[in-house]
Amino acid sequence: MAMLVAAAAGALVLAFLYQRSRTAADSLAAEVASLSASLTESSPAPSADRARLVAARLRLALESGAPDTVAATALLRLVESALPQGVVLEHLLFNARPQQVLTLEATAPGGDRVTELQRRLSSSHLVSATSILEERRLSDGRLAIRIQVGLKRQ
Repeated sequence: MAMLVAAAAGALVLAFLYQRSRTAADSLAAEVASLSASLTESSPAPSADRARLVAARLRLALESGAPDTVAATALLRLVESALPQGVVLEHLLFNARPQQVLTLEATAPGGDRVTELQRRLSSSHLVSATSILEERRLSDGRLAIRIQVGLKRQ
């Protein structure tokens, strides 16, 4: 009888822990969806599809399953807060393995905005290093850049 009570108590504890982790995961997913929606709503019409693509790629970080991965919401906030006025995010790629790396492709009106973007990224507590992989001048005079951002394990 005591074993039956212990088994039932154990099952209740496991059910409680499972529900608690599910609630936390659902809460995080809802926060990502909310940030994704606000990112899309705040973008001008021509880049709304790009904003959805960026949010979808960041959602992959949430689902990567890699231990100690930076939370997708933290990545959204990092990217959103780092973009200076006039810099348009064109593409984003997140890799969790073997090291956490975020690669951003963007266009900027000038080199000063690129420098500001790199400075803002580097100042984040989530970032271990940044490097410009590519910088080229487009026909309209804007700069196209690709920046690699190394992320610290959490």
